[in-house]
Amino acid sequence: MIRRKKAILFILSVLILVTLFWFSAPLCLVKVGEILVLNEVPFKADTIIVLSGDDEGQRLRHAFDLYQKGYAKNILLSGGTNLWEETGVDLMERYLVRLGVSPQDVFSEKRSESTVENALYSKQVLEERGLKSALVVTSPPHSRRVSIIFKKVFSAQIKVSVNSDPNAFKVEGWWRNTRDRRAVMRELFQIGWYLLFKE
Repeated sequence: MIRRKKAILFILSVLILVTLFWFSAPLCLVKVGEILVLNEVPFKADTIIVLSGDDEGQRLRHAFDLYQKGYAKNILLSGGTNLWEETGVDLMERYLVRLGVSPQDVFSEKRSESTVENALYSKQVLEERGLKSALVVTSPPHSRRVSIIFKKVFSAQIKVSVNSDPNAFKVEGWWRNTRDRRAVMRELFQIGWYLLFKE
C-alpha cells in the first residue's frame, strides 16, 4: 500500500513537472532569444563594420540602410573565408556596390576567421586610418557575443555600437525554425566557451 502511494505520488509529481515545463517552456525560450539579441541605438560613427558569415545578405542590406541614412561615410568588411580564388568579403563588396555604395567608401580586412579575429583585425584597420567609432553589423542571434567581444577588444579607445536587422530573427517562435535553432544553440555554446576560456 505504501509503495503504491509512493508510486502514485511520483507519477503525479512527474506529471506536474511536465505540465509546468510544457506551459512555461515558450516563455523560457523567448527569454533565451531576448538575451542573445542586442540591438543598440546607432549613432553617427566613423565607419560601419560588417561581419562576414551571412549567406542571405541581411547584414549587408542593414549596413547599406545605415550608410544611406548617413550614420557613417564608409563601410569596413571583415572576414576571410576563401571561396576558390576569392573571399566572402570580395562578394560582399560587389553586392554593396550593386546596392549603391560608392566603391571608394568600401574597404576590408580579409584575414579574420572568427569573431575574436574580426574584432582584433578591424581594430588594427581603424587605428591605421585614425577612426575612433564604429557601428558593427551582424545577425541578431550573434549580436550579444559580438558586443561582448568587440567592447573588450576595442576597450575605451574606439566607441562601438552593435546593430542588426530586427526583422531577420523573431524571439517568439525561433525554436520552430531549423536555421534559427542552430544559430541559437551555436551562440549559447560560443558565448559560454568565450566567457570560460577566453576571458
